[in-house]
Amino acid sequence: MFGFLRWITGLVIAIALAVFSVLNRQTVEFYLYPFQDPYEIPLFAVLLPAMAVSFFMGALFIWISHFGLFMENRRKKKDIKKLEEALDQAAAGSGNPNHSKAQENVPSGAPLPPPR
Repeated sequence: MFGFLRWITGLVIAIALAVFSVLNRQTVEFYLYPFQDPYEIPLFAVLLPAMAVSFFMGALFIWISHFGLFMENRRKKKDIKKLEEALDQAAAGSGNPNHSKAQENVPSGAPLPPPR
């Protein structure tokens, strides 16, 4: 389902860019400072690259701002994996997969004390 929405979104964006390009075919003079002669190019040839650079700059800033969260999430996943492995080893060492040290002193069927 997500792939289908991705294709539909891409198609809508492609159609919008095509319509934008067709509607902005008039030529503009494009000056580059060290060169004296202006270039005459279509308006969409100036605007589309500017929009693309702006999009990728925004994506880069978002990625940089979320990088710390990504690294923290990655560290937590590693910690969880280590803890699960330690739990599996402890369960294998006790001989009972449902056995834990917290339940060792509690008779079966007795309620656990309330948390502090």
